[in-house]
Amino acid sequence: MKRAIDKSEFLERVRSAMSEKDITQAALAKILDVSRPYVTRVLSGDIDISAKTAEKFARALDMDFDPGAAFRPRRSRHEVAILMAAGLGSRMKPLTEKTAKPLVKVLGRPLIETVIEALNARGVDDIYIVVGYKKEQFGFLEGKYPNVRLVENPEYATKNNINSIAVAAAQMASADCFVCEADLFIPSANFLCRPLEHSGYFGKFIPGRSDDWVFETAEGRIVRVGKGGRDCFNMVGVSYFRQPDAARIALAVLDAAKKPENANLFWDDIVDRLCRDGLDLAVHEVHPGEIIECDTVADLENLEKSLKL
Repeated sequence: MKRAIDKSEFLERVRSAMSEKDITQAALAKILDVSRPYVTRVLSGDIDISAKTAEKFARALDMDFDPGAAFRPRRSRHEVAILMAAGLGSRMKPLTEKTAKPLVKVLGRPLIETVIEALNARGVDDIYIVVGYKKEQFGFLEGKYPNVRLVENPEYATKNNINSIAVAAAQMASADCFVCEADLFIPSANFLCRPLEHSGYFGKFIPGRSDDWVFETAEGRIVRVGKGGRDCFNMVGVSYFRQPDAARIALAVLDAAKKPENANLFWDDIVDRLCRDGLDLAVHEVHPGEIIECDTVADLENLEKSLKL
């Protein structure tokens, strides 16, 4: 069996290869067809890179590399997941007038089941689905998946998603924890079968200006979670926290949710506050097509067309 290497060892090999071949960051970015800031973030360790990205860097530098050996998952701790499924799904009307958004189907498969199947492929022990709008429609999932449990958010219509984390705070604080939007489409069930050594958000790098939720990084950690940014990683609806960090976030969200003035906050607003107070979060890189967000009927139609090609 080949020895597994960690990210820092791999990046040291990349830097050595660049030095030996006299390849600058700008030149490497051109070879890879990515931006120079992106290459800088990878080389500085800002990004928790995937095996796919490592393989691209290795090929560009003509390095020997076995992604299976280098990034073999090493998981022994208890893991849970919180799936956010309580919202109204207003942007996907008229479909969501009769069906909860996470249960809308793509080629016959409910969106939420692609997320559950990815979590189960990793071996996540317990999956808690926070329900609200049309909660009765989710009951079949408890019968189909033995590790799935429903948690009700009774205030889904009057409070933002900060309350969905608050009602599942005890579960989140109990173990290493994924927090996922339930209306995602994950094409590959093996997508989450990667080593995750650090707490952080999954993100897709977007060059130029973005008005969506983004992460700004400095010195290898996320320093801001919020809307709008330039040349940075965009949120894709999945995050992962080791138990101490999950507990810290859960308790902070629970405390904030008790205050009426915080009813309109997103739970990520609380994470942003904690990042500014030293919470150490990384970015787990996502490539185009690995996670697909379906916000509107048009998004759904385009996704189905692409899958039929």
